[in-house]
Amino acid sequence: MSAPSPIVPESRRLRSRDLVAAVIGNGLEFYDFIAYAFFALQISRCFFPANTPGTSLLLSLATFGAG
Repeated sequence: MSAPSPIVPESRRLRSRDLVAAVIGNGLEFYDFIAYAFFALQISRCFFPANTPGTSLLLSLATFGAG
């Protein structure tokens, strides 16, 4: 049997790079969410015409939630 290899801690530079990548990824994800929420009313009027504006808005928000 071979001896287990010693655990080597990650370098500080690698952890910083991972943190920056995570922050950028989360920023892009929240930008997508905020942009859709900002334009949800206009999207509901264009893509889901209905008799009541509330129904159109709920349909557009449900589409965003499903996808």
